[in-house]
Amino acid sequence: MLRLCGFIAAFILTSFTTFDAVSALETLPVFVAGVFLVHALGRESCLSEWGASLYFSVRLVYLPPYAAGLPLVRSLVWNVAFVGIVLLLLASLWPEL
Repeated sequence: MLRLCGFIAAFILTSFTTFDAVSALETLPVFVAGVFLVHALGRESCLSEWGASLYFSVRLVYLPPYAAGLPLVRSLVWNVAFVGIVLLLLASLWPEL
């Protein structure tokens, strides 16, 4: 039980650090711009839906590896979120995909 409490405390402390906020701010403006671009151009498609869903869900998954101190897993999760942004931008450029 003590180990679990330590993990929960580390999770709470690391979720409010500036590094995690900076990590989110690296990709969040590009994601928001991509969503706005897709919507403004009227190019909502399965590809844009997949991209937005992938980014959002993977960013939720990002916090536990960050709190646990798993840099390799964290990097993998961050890159998958970036793929979601790429899908969004592809949907805005090529609506027939």
